[in-house]
Amino acid sequence: MAKRQQQRRNKGEGSIIELPNGKYKATITIGKGVDGKQKRRSITCKSKPELINKITELKVKYSKASEGQQKDILFSAFCEKWLASKENQLAYNTYQKYKLAIDNHYTPFFGTLSLSSITPELCDNFFQQLKGAANTIKILRTVLGSIFNDAQKQQYINVNPLSRIMFKTPKAAIKANIVLPTPKEIDEMLNLAKKQSRWLYTLLLLDIATGMRRGELIGLKWSKVDTTKNTITIDNQITSDQKDSSLKTTSSYRTIYVSHKILEEVCKLPHTSAYVFTNNNKHLIPTSLTMAATKLFKEANMPEDFTLHDLRHYHATQLIQKGVNIKVVSRRLGHTNVLTTLNLYFNYMPSMDEEASTMFDNLL
Repeated sequence: MAKRQQQRRNKGEGSIIELPNGKYKATITIGKGVDGKQKRRSITCKSKPELINKITELKVKYSKASEGQQKDILFSAFCEKWLASKENQLAYNTYQKYKLAIDNHYTPFFGTLSLSSITPELCDNFFQQLKGAANTIKILRTVLGSIFNDAQKQQYINVNPLSRIMFKTPKAAIKANIVLPTPKEIDEMLNLAKKQSRWLYTLLLLDIATGMRRGELIGLKWSKVDTTKNTITIDNQITSDQKDSSLKTTSSYRTIYVSHKILEEVCKLPHTSAYVFTNNNKHLIPTSLTMAATKLFKEANMPEDFTLHDLRHYHATQLIQKGVNIKVVSRRLGHTNVLTTLNLYFNYMPSMDEEASTMFDNLL
């Protein structure tokens, strides 16, 4: 007798079984959870046709619900993936700031949530509970926005939730005037440095004359010093992790004029390395330079909390007080635009307002 062939279920019926009470039950897959496992749902109906209709309705329902939302991931997992993709694109210090933002702020608040479940309301709550300076909050918002933008591009979310939040980033408070040393104090400090350390004296002298950043000074190479044209080309830096790296912005790449006398002092240093400022024929260690400068500033009785970076401020304010065009100052410093320079240094020169007030005395 021929064996009876088992009839296959029609497509879409799922796993249908007849229960002892005469009803019909089916289990269907409705999608995947954040953990990647399949999510299933059971349905029971009085008749098989009714059950098949119910299966069809549910499949349509869940298909529409997931349309444009084909995948999901935990926020913390996406941040880990996102940060890894940025590691070779960012300067070391910037990468570390992003990592701290994720570890100290985003993950504690959003970490256990799926990326697609983060709403504008949740983002509002996140910013409302933040404590810190306006600039810090502004940076946290910018970085979080970048994370959501990339998540949207990769189709983990349909809309960046930050585009719909009510929270307004606070404006940064106007900086108080920093206490800068007088030209006489600078001169006394340099004399002390010259007695103690030739390389430190020369580095500080060059810093005052150029306003270069710490990493740019340490990264300066002899090949970038042109004694014929009296220029220095700034196109690299030494980062905090002691790597020779590219500069942060395009405007940071610049060639600036330096006086012949200053370059003469620089060229007196030994040419034992590709780098101008060396330690055992290698570039200086950033932290070692900061410690040496801080120690010297204390011995020279410089203003309280004066730092190596303040020599950059001193350079800028001296130029502006001497009437150098603000655009020239901005370019020498490697600022992105003139507004950055104005915002930083306008309040450091209260005497300029007094001078401006007397300009029209000749009308009397």
